[in-house]
Amino acid sequence: LCSNSRISLKQDGQYRVVGDPTEGAMNVLGAKLEIKKEDLLLREYKQINDFPFDYEKKIHISLNEKNGKIFLAATGAPESILKLSSKFYDGGKEAEFLESFRKKYEKRFLELSSDGLRVIAFAYQDNASKEATPDNIINLVFGGFLAMRDGLRPGIEKDVERARDAGITVFMVTGDHAE
Repeated sequence: LCSNSRISLKQDGQYRVVGDPTEGAMNVLGAKLEIKKEDLLLREYKQINDFPFDYEKKIHISLNEKNGKIFLAATGAPESILKLSSKFYDGGKEAEFLESFRKKYEKRFLELSSDGLRVIAFAYQDNASKEATPDNIINLVFGGFLAMRDGLRPGIEKDVERARDAGITVFMVTGDHAE
């Protein structure tokens, strides 16, 4: 529910992501798990507000109505989602997010990041306020991490080699973790 991208089928039979590539990857995962945003929005939820990814707060939230209740879905940088979470989803129930668990999850996302993976955290809140925004949300239920490998652009190795041969020092800069 927390994605503004979509997957479309091209005339040649190939699928393509329309919109943000990271959100598209989340949609692809959902499709592989047979969970499609379009089906959820048509059958169960009515989206009432969406706050695209905020680069300062590092979070994207979507407010959705189901049976008169507001369900908040959130994705974003692990450190942001972890900070906003007071509970975590544990085998079908919500449990208090003790500091020891928080440290365990922080350690895990840093391990995944250091392995070169892009890590996205997700969380939710049942019975959220219609007035919820990235500025005022608290007490989320941490759901977990999605970790993905960003593939290299075809031919990048040759481009980097040519740049180095020309005396250019090559750096990779991302908006993710500097570690």
